Amino acid sequence: MTHGTCIGPLTPTYLLDYDRQYSLFTPGQVSLASLLGGPLAGFWLLAVNFRRRAEAAAAVFSLMGGVVVSALLLAIVCSAAGQVPAKYSLLALAATAYAMCLVADSLQGAEVKFHKRAGGETASAWTACAAGLIVAAAQLPVLLTVVALAG
Repeated sequence: MTHGTCIGPLTPTYLLDYDRQYSLFTPGQVSLASLLGGPLAGFWLLAVNFRRRAEAAAAVFSLMGGVVVSALLLAIVCSAAGQVPAKYSLLALAATAYAMCLVADSLQGAEVKFHKRAGGETASAWTACAAGLIVAAAQLPVLLTVVALAG
């Protein structure tokens, strides 16, 4: 499916040679996954995009970055527990999702736009939701253990 890309005699050669056989997650979808599953979920989708674009090293660094950022965020939350009103936790969650949108846009925004312009498809938003929920479920035992040890 070309999504409005005109393939004809005036089509630039970089569009003709471009592989459109895979779908990429948009920065908005990365943000959605981060909203549901924290920064690790967003970095996971970034890693999937890197892997689909045959950038294995970047995919590994993305996952490592997600683990580090999630651990730092957990440490901040644990150190601030009881000192910050609970209503601000939703604000922090939204700020994290927005930050992940900015990270995704700066790392992959241009490539995703090019991919769409060349006729490539974007991944499903439902898949991004599922990724966020899977990561949230996987992190739950860790969070409960930390809360039990801290309390």
